[in-house]
Amino acid sequence: MIQTLSTLALLKSEKIGNVLNVAINNPPLNMLDVPLMEDMLSLIDLSEGDEEIKVIIIRSSDPEFFISHADLTLFQNHDSPEAKKLLDMCELFAHKIRQSSIIFIAEIAGRTSGAGCEFIEALDMSFAAIGKAFFRHPEVSLGLMPCKGGTQMLPQIIGKKRAMEMILTGSFIDADIAERFGLINRAVMPSVLQSFVDKTAKTIAHHPKASIASAKKAININHKKEAWKVERELFNNVVKTEACQKRLGHFFAHGGQTREGELSYVAPPYLED
Repeated sequence: MIQTLSTLALLKSEKIGNVLNVAINNPPLNMLDVPLMEDMLSLIDLSEGDEEIKVIIIRSSDPEFFISHADLTLFQNHDSPEAKKLLDMCELFAHKIRQSSIIFIAEIAGRTSGAGCEFIEALDMSFAAIGKAFFRHPEVSLGLMPCKGGTQMLPQIIGKKRAMEMILTGSFIDADIAERFGLINRAVMPSVLQSFVDKTAKTIAHHPKASIASAKKAININHKKEAWKVERELFNNVVKTEACQKRLGHFFAHGGQTREGELSYVAPPYLED
């Protein structure tokens, strides 16, 4: 079957002028898993083939989750081919975003954690709803560490000390603090979020495509891909530890990756090692 934007099962898209609107629809939690990343990589490739598209807005069909986090069941068996495939795809995704001539904007009106945060860190801009959008990096609290570029992208975006705070506490921050940190561009009232993002995208899309692409390329010129390799090596070591596997087990035993459990989870679990 020839792949088109309409055939991407987990992404619902609509092109309006030079802007492509995309909604993630991966129930029950909008988890970042292999099928979703396959669609995301295809989205980039297909969009690059359409000369009209200058901006892509990524939203969520789920009002409570933008992207919850990665499918953590994959890391209970750290040697699984599926786990490695997901990590490879996430790195490729971030690389493709940096190389793309298109501007990618996240519109966030729900929770996003772990790999979800790494997802928005890879995009060009992010806007979030006050009182509805929340962000966290819970990996260390689960005996893990960010493994999809988070230790490289986050300090560049918000600075070393704030990145340390987010990664080492694992606590949620709201849209206002995320704006103050610089994790997102702006925190916006929910009632005007979509119209604000639409206006921003249209403003960018009004400019010549070559100018947009050149400016983006120049901004991203200092990226150091080699550091991602070190991050992956460190993650591969820590995911094998007894403490990590114990905490992952605790996470699943207390409702992890269920809708009720995820929505009631407001702080990293305390667990005696």
